[in-house]
Amino acid sequence: MAAPVTVVPLSGDFRIAAPAERVLTLNVSGGGAALFHTRRIPQPYLAIDFTYAGVNLLPVLLQTTRVRQVGNSFEIAGRFVCRIVP
Repeated sequence: MAAPVTVVPLSGDFRIAAPAERVLTLNVSGGGAALFHTRRIPQPYLAIDFTYAGVNLLPVLLQTTRVRQVGNSFEIAGRFVCRIVP
């Protein structure tokens, strides 16, 4: 089931590299996730906040391993690196 989440693109040194954006989850497992967005997000890391989807999970850090174009949109997939504790 697709769910909206908020992602913050991060550079290789974990600094915020672009504004936060809403994307859709395609697949979430214990080890990673696949996301769907209307534009390419080229940064190597994404901080993902599940609050907007109504899911009570800690935010996580995703290392992007694959970005592929699907029609006019993009699938962004990766592996979870760690949870983000406030």
